[in-house]
Amino acid sequence: MGFAAAALGNHEFDWGEAGLVRMLDAAEKPTVPLLASNIHFNPDSPDDDALEAYYGQPGESGKSIYPYVVVTTSGGVKVGLLGLMGLEAEAVSNAKTVSFSRNMDEMATDVQKIVNMLRNDEKVDLVVALAHLGITDPVSPAGESIDLARKTQGIDVILSGHTHTRTPTALAVASQAEPSWTTYVTEAGSYGRFLGKVVVARTNGKIVINGETVPIDDSLQADAAVETQIVGLIEDVEQTLLAPLAQKPGALLNGSFHQVLSHSDADLVRRDFENGNLGYMVADAMRQASGATLAFASNGGDLRATLPLTGSGGFDLQDAFIVTPLGTGPDGQVGYPLVKFYLSWFEIQLLMEATICDRGLENNDYMINVSGLRAIVDTTKAGTYACVQKIYTYLQLDESDAVPGVLVFDASLPDAEKFPEGRNTLVEVCTSWYIADQMTRFNVYPKDSSGNQITLEQALVTDGGDEVKLWQAFTSFLAASDPVPALYNDNEADNPAGPYWRRVWDIATHSCGGHSYCQ
Repeated sequence: MGFAAAALGNHEFDWGEAGLVRMLDAAEKPTVPLLASNIHFNPDSPDDDALEAYYGQPGESGKSIYPYVVVTTSGGVKVGLLGLMGLEAEAVSNAKTVSFSRNMDEMATDVQKIVNMLRNDEKVDLVVALAHLGITDPVSPAGESIDLARKTQGIDVILSGHTHTRTPTALAVASQAEPSWTTYVTEAGSYGRFLGKVVVARTNGKIVINGETVPIDDSLQADAAVETQIVGLIEDVEQTLLAPLAQKPGALLNGSFHQVLSHSDADLVRRDFENGNLGYMVADAMRQASGATLAFASNGGDLRATLPLTGSGGFDLQDAFIVTPLGTGPDGQVGYPLVKFYLSWFEIQLLMEATICDRGLENNDYMINVSGLRAIVDTTKAGTYACVQKIYTYLQLDESDAVPGVLVFDASLPDAEKFPEGRNTLVEVCTSWYIADQMTRFNVYPKDSSGNQITLEQALVTDGGDEVKLWQAFTSFLAASDPVPALYNDNEADNPAGPYWRRVWDIATHSCGGHSYCQ
């Protein structure tokens, strides 16, 4: 497609450093230059040595990853390109050994050195940063990409990613390091739905920059060569990934890339920064596939998109896969596997305070959809570890026993009585491999039924010796539910259980109104 360069982001590390190396090994050489201006290799570990072997200076033979590159346009304009991994992006990545900038000040200092070198030594005309950092607010500009623009001078354009934000035009951001300097920042949404276009022109000796994001949809004529390539890729997916699954006893997938799994009268919507029915369905699928008492699905780390209806009112396998598409497991196959382990009720309440009641309110990776559990929270107390008010459990997937449910935590009770089932009582939970790995950042670790710490390999959910993948559990659950049950309908009037926020009822944003789930 003629790319001049690309930047490494968190998803290039979904399969770890070793997985990225395997991709580079398999890629045609020379590869599109991959930029990682703020990467740091660990001198005390051999685990990133193979990746480090691909890192070098521009023009160095046998390398694929560089701190920067300089390209010259057909019109003779020299452009310096650098690429960055953001702070939040690194925090949710599966990189285990390499590291990136510790904070924005460190990133800005390192970037400024490269920009100065490009300007003074390489004598470039323009500097463009490919920044997997992100814009969180395009109206009152905010986000890591905006912060970088303010803390540096000499970057003409920041092409931003990671937060999936669409900026209709390029945002002009004044540098705080040099007030006379302006950097233009833009982000083109996600999933190839928009093309970011930045036009740089020189008028009367002055550089003028304008940007826009152009919709990519069916109004555009398809390229015949690309269409042919897509057909080949679909055939490969069917033969190597889907056909073996279709041959398993009781399989609900038939091996077709275009299989219609279920039907409904509305899209299944992924909610931002709160629980929702699509998240419940994914978590329910995990609980059913694993047999665990509870299941938790991340709104960002597991769920990636809304599930749209096709023109015939159906949900296709290809679209359902995009809902939960990420990662790999120890088997090296596509998709994060499910893991099953034990946690105490105190640990579950602690994790809910740290995620649903705190970081998840601004970051979807930390917003956790629940199954087998319902809670009442008060986010006016977010970050105080006093947000979770009550937690109940239930057994039936249709939530028929969710009310009254079994009370397992009540913040209003005396300390010795807050956990009626026992503060240290263990309960079996299911998550994806990714979420279980991220959980350790809160000093909470998977355990067996006796309370002994176990590895994620020991916690794997398997079927006939094969890892059970999150995407397989979800798509199979959907295929077994045709049409989609009313339990997952966002129209409250048609949902027998209640509003989409019912399983985590935030009394700060939703009035109880006498609803049984809010008692």
